[in-house]
Amino acid sequence: MLKFKPTARKAPNKDIVYSPQTVLDGYVSVDQLAEEISDSCTVNEADVLAVLRALQKHMYAHLRLGHSVRLGDVGSFRPAVYGKSAATPAEVTADSINGVRIRFRPSSWLTGKKSEYRFKRIASAKEQAEE
Repeated sequence: MLKFKPTARKAPNKDIVYSPQTVLDGYVSVDQLAEEISDSCTVNEADVLAVLRALQKHMYAHLRLGHSVRLGDVGSFRPAVYGKSAATPAEVTADSINGVRIRFRPSSWLTGKKSEYRFKRIASAKEQAEE
């Protein structure tokens, strides 16, 4: 179940509006994933962990080469640079780049699962203070 809370934001007309914001409920480590995967198949936990660590290493190597990495029904990861703008194309150089982000695009299978999510509203900080 996904938890969310109402969060105040400024609308373009400067009014305050409230939008739902996800509240994370912990995290899952690679070790926990390896244990869960091992429990659901015939591969032992150490082997699953070895494969997941190799996946991390090889994904990084391919992303550094400018490749998009597609993970089947999970989705794809790709590098994206960001940096300073310039007045002409000739002024845009490697020095214009401030950094690299990794973008994730979920597969159609994963996005098709949206209807299976369930939601639970929790109180905002403002609502908690008023109680």
